[in-house]
Amino acid sequence: MMSTYSVLNVLRFAAVAAVLMAAPGPLHAEELDGASQEALTKTQHLLQDSVLRSQELGRSAEGKEVGRQVESISGNAANQDEMYRVSGKVLEDIARTSDGDAEKMKRLTAAGKDDPESFFDGLSEESRRAIRSLAGKISESPAAGNSGKK
Repeated sequence: MMSTYSVLNVLRFAAVAAVLMAAPGPLHAEELDGASQEALTKTQHLLQDSVLRSQELGRSAEGKEVGRQVESISGNAANQDEMYRVSGKVLEDIARTSDGDAEKMKRLTAAGKDDPESFFDGLSEESRRAIRSLAGKISESPAAGNSGKK
């Protein structure tokens, strides 16, 4: 069965990729200025559009590795798209938690690797629900190397 830990790990990579891909400067938490809101919206759109996402991930070795990891864990295209959509929610949570400071955002995502439970607990309830739902879908996906049995 796919654990929430595994899904969180991939979400962390996707969130890091999102920060590196489209956030040229710090995002501001509660009240985003026009440029910051545009950067966040652009990043979320990029995560949701499979063609744009694929192009962006293909631009660097790190992006290609993120793409490979998401593909291997997700099990199918629908789960893969959902994983990136949820990553957009996680990115927004990280931006708000860090008061939009890009360095704090990077530290939060790095800390998620060492302590995924605390990282998960720091997310909004909406993001936690979405991650749990996605973990359930992935655990039932034979293409992800699971038997579909619980």
